[in-house]
Amino acid sequence: MVRVKLPLLSILLAAAAVPAAADDAAQVDFFEKKIRPVLAEHCYQCHSAEAAKAGKLGGKLTLDTRAGIRQGGESGAAVVPGDVAASVLIGALKHQGLEMPPDEKLPDDVVADFVTWVQAGAVDPRVGAAAAAAATAIDIEQGRKFWSFVPPVAHPRSPVHNAAWPLREHDWFIRAAHEARGVKPVPAATREEWLRRVSFDLTGLPPTPEAVAAFLADESSEAFATVVEKLLGSVHFGERWARHWLDVARYTNDFGGTAGIVQTPHAFRYRDWVVNAFNADMPYDRFVRLQLAGDLIPELPEDYVERLAGLGFQGLGQKFSGNAVGMEKKKVADELDDRVDTLTRGLLGLTVSCARCHDHKFDPVPTRDYYALAAAYNGAAWNTEVPLVPPPVEAAWQAWSKQSAALADRLKKLLDAEADRVGRAQVLRLQPYLLAAWRARALAAHQAPVDLPALARRFELEPLFLERLVKDLATQKPLPELPEANLKDWQAAAEATAAAAVVANGDAEPPAAIVAGAAR
Repeated sequence: MVRVKLPLLSILLAAAAVPAAADDAAQVDFFEKKIRPVLAEHCYQCHSAEAAKAGKLGGKLTLDTRAGIRQGGESGAAVVPGDVAASVLIGALKHQGLEMPPDEKLPDDVVADFVTWVQAGAVDPRVGAAAAAAATAIDIEQGRKFWSFVPPVAHPRSPVHNAAWPLREHDWFIRAAHEARGVKPVPAATREEWLRRVSFDLTGLPPTPEAVAAFLADESSEAFATVVEKLLGSVHFGERWARHWLDVARYTNDFGGTAGIVQTPHAFRYRDWVVNAFNADMPYDRFVRLQLAGDLIPELPEDYVERLAGLGFQGLGQKFSGNAVGMEKKKVADELDDRVDTLTRGLLGLTVSCARCHDHKFDPVPTRDYYALAAAYNGAAWNTEVPLVPPPVEAAWQAWSKQSAALADRLKKLLDAEADRVGRAQVLRLQPYLLAAWRARALAAHQAPVDLPALARRFELEPLFLERLVKDLATQKPLPELPEANLKDWQAAAEATAAAAVVANGDAEPPAAIVAGAAR
């Protein structure tokens, strides 16, 4: 039997893939992220136990506990789970009759969050006022006894009736649970079934027909190990397992949040970095350090992509809108919360972001710790692009860019000077240009074909200048390069006589008086 050693991170992710009561947890998470922060910022100053102690309680309404928000105040129940119309709080947030906050209406997306919360049953994990008042401090020693902080200990094998079934140490515990529940294990997988399962597990892809044929033909004792080693060495192994970490790191190709779609053209570099880290079997501690401080840790990798691209874990956070009046500080706070939440969920397995508003009820995470983490992130230059090359290469590129810009500027000046020279020479030949333009206009007036290149050759003119002149005269566009040339007489005469011009052999001759007038 082959022992497959997956990266520790993959095992941890797989173990945490199906949380209990996922729906309830999602509703609590929504409350903690979308509802409680708004209540704390805009409502508690007038509707809380603290406001009542200070004699500032408004409308006999407290919103800092689950019981208080459901009981309501003088105007009725603030929240009726599942009934938006009966929830006074929703009408107040919409400024329909009552107005909360009284100074200005909250943004529409915030009000929509409250509507969604009430429609979903208004899940509210907050304790009563007495219990909340009692929880004034966290007992660290008591918190260390919480089950998730207790180090695992080795347990003796569970006794089983069928001692031939277990092949590995943990199989004894599995078989004991089987027997306790009267479950009979399924038969062992066939070679074809095993190959298909291991291929999907390690690469997310089915085995190719060639791989199936080779495995079935290999009757050696190393056949299973050969397959596993080949799959672990496949680039698809990193692609499959990196997806789990990229979900933890909330990877996308654009900044999420409320600021709309803001593309991140270099986000793929972080994605590829994670894939390569899995394929290279990078040690987990190095994997973490390069994402948290890849530009600061000692013994930096010589490869600057490996050194710096992992910082996308920090820089690809959400962007929130701060356009509404008074929302600038909330924008900063929400973006800091995104970093703290991603860091602690991904690396500590804790929802530390709940402590943005309150000390944790069970595990020892106080609000003080949350804001210590947020302060460490505050002021960081998010989304700053840095070169993924060594400094000498960057310096050489900067020097080349400066030299290239100087040459481009010199070339532009030379071209401008040459264009000016050619243009001035053609301005001195204004009369033949006007004659050619006259013929073009007369031909067009009689719906005859106009061949401007042929007219240019006949009068020995530059086709480009003739084309521009015909176009400008047709629209009566002023010619700034001819400040002293008065073309009004030419335009008037052309308009008056175009219909009467005689077309002969594809040529329209203007009267001599008009030519003289146009040449003035």
